[in-house]
Amino acid sequence: MAGVTKDEGTLLAYMNFPKLNDTLTKTDLTNELKTLIYSGIDSELVSKFYLSNINAENQTALKQAFSASYGDLVITCPTHFFAEEFAKSSPKDSVYFYELTHKLKQKGIIGCEPDWMGICHGSDLGFVFGLPLLMPQFDSEVDLNFTKSVMSLWTNFAKTGYEFSAH
Repeated sequence: MAGVTKDEGTLLAYMNFPKLNDTLTKTDLTNELKTLIYSGIDSELVSKFYLSNINAENQTALKQAFSASYGDLVITCPTHFFAEEFAKSSPKDSVYFYELTHKLKQKGIIGCEPDWMGICHGSDLGFVFGLPLLMPQFDSEVDLNFTKSVMSLWTNFAKTGYEFSAH
């Protein structure tokens, strides 16, 4: 099983690039991307892909665009690639892959603050380990039910290695 979160790179970029705390420009972010891009990848095309439709005056949008590129580069794409390659050599030819797109109400406990970080790296852990069940007064009924489903899915998968069902 492999998985990612919707905004995988926000927390990681925030921790690794202090410039995200400053006022940014597209040029700043393009230059940062050039230092990250692997050889053989056109950094101009990458910058254009992530930054071309971003309002240069909107700091949140700039941070999110850079974080999206960083998350794709260091977590999302490698994880997806690994899952695809593993599936080719797996005896069962299957790999379960997920993307978490539901935001836990208690996002601050996971570290996804400020709000622009969205559903950041590690957000799935709150659901997997039942955080909303420990402090139900701070969560919505949706979070509580979603947590129960996620815990059931993961438990069933751990028991069987292939049954990935919430029932």
